[in-house]
Amino acid sequence: MQTKPNRVAGHIAGVIFGIVLSLLFSQSLQAAPQPRPLPTNGLLGTFQPSALPKFVIDNQPYVLSAGAQIRNQKNLIVQTATLSGPEVKVLYTKNRQGQLYRIWILTDAEYERIKSGTPATPAVPGTK
Repeated sequence: MQTKPNRVAGHIAGVIFGIVLSLLFSQSLQAAPQPRPLPTNGLLGTFQPSALPKFVIDNQPYVLSAGAQIRNQKNLIVQTATLSGPEVKVLYTKNRQGQLYRIWILTDAEYERIKSGTPATPAVPGTK
């Protein structure tokens, strides 16, 4: 009669061991930094959040387009009210009317990589 509880305990221990291995493996995969997708047709600039509600990039005023998105360094969409600081390095695209369509706030490493001419991974299928 003691074999049934031991068998169940062994099975539970095996399941727990499998879960722990899966978690460790998934953590090791996430640890490898992957460059985030950025458009190759984007323009580099310096954004001045202190000038809000106007959007000023490299001393040029812009208007946000309908549906415009601003993404932070973690690639999360952020609201304009959360932006702060004197200057932020950005990559941006404009629509056909010249309005800001997408803005990516860059890390220093991303800015240097793009500035040096290293190609970026397209953010949207079909962009160059």
